[in-house]
Amino acid sequence: MSAPTALAGNVFAGSFSLGVKQAGFRVLGQLEHNDYGIGTAKLNFPRLEIRYPEENWSPEDYAGKVDLFFTNPPCAPWSQWGSGKADSWKTDDRTSCVTTLVGAAMIVQPKTFIWESVCGAWTKGREFVDAQARKFFDHGYHVTILLQNNMYLGAPQNRKRFIFFAHKHPLLFPKYTEPMTLRDAIGKVKSPKDQLEEAELGEWESRIWGLADRTRGSLRGAYLNQLPGRFKKKRGRGQTIPSFMATRLEWDKTPGIITYHRCHPDESRHLTMNEKLALHGLPLTWKYTSANVTATEITRAVLTPVGRWLAQGVKRGLKKPALKGAPQYTLLDYRKPTKEVKLVLERP
Repeated sequence: MSAPTALAGNVFAGSFSLGVKQAGFRVLGQLEHNDYGIGTAKLNFPRLEIRYPEENWSPEDYAGKVDLFFTNPPCAPWSQWGSGKADSWKTDDRTSCVTTLVGAAMIVQPKTFIWESVCGAWTKGREFVDAQARKFFDHGYHVTILLQNNMYLGAPQNRKRFIFFAHKHPLLFPKYTEPMTLRDAIGKVKSPKDQLEEAELGEWESRIWGLADRTRGSLRGAYLNQLPGRFKKKRGRGQTIPSFMATRLEWDKTPGIITYHRCHPDESRHLTMNEKLALHGLPLTWKYTSANVTATEITRAVLTPVGRWLAQGVKRGLKKPALKGAPQYTLLDYRKPTKEVKLVLERP
């Protein structure tokens, strides 16, 4: 029996694609709005056809040939790191990345379409989500919204996310996994000397690294505690306030989103590239153009174990008969597996 087919959209460097491939899909191509992450994707998927910008997509080439169309367009319009305004997405040009991918799906007509984003896409952008759902309802798709936490899907990050499914077959998700701690993920990871050198902290960061014991691992908190009256004392030349993401991680907890600023629990340094790869579920053989560039790319992408878990749920459902009856709009809130919520929503 031939492998089910998939098409990628806005998956940047391709960590989502790797998860889908691990689930047993054959990825036919990748559609991107620009060249962000393309260099890394080409290194890891040299035979994959990557089309960009949008005018080169030609989605009709894939019409009727795709079982799963999976996408990860920019989440910034709904992110807590954005403007902070609930309706800022209405004036953010990046929302068009979603609508053009949905438009491509209307042509491709996959059996399942996935759009991954931050939970704010649902809580802030419900109006927008409903509008995309209506397009799929008109083509006979059921729509399921899944709110989940990556740490229960095999990924070593405490990272809650929104998944939009438009599907014609049932979704049969795998069992949850036990959350991995930092120790589980990188306790045995070895890093070469050059990576250790690249991970060194700046001079002032090194001075306050040990003081973060008193501020729950926060280097920002440790820094501000050294300033009488907080900002009243003039900072030294070239000295900047640490990011709120600059924290010392803890061995026996599942870490949050891994960014450049995260620090090793015991050693006065940032995480190495090998450690970042492991914390994103990527093999240490993953090829990259630049450690700093690729580290940012994979932070913005769907983690490989999550992509695998989602694709497995789709693949299992494809083996079952297509859903019958009027399309339904369903919400699954699985952010806490012990408090699962399933709601059949009124169609917009």
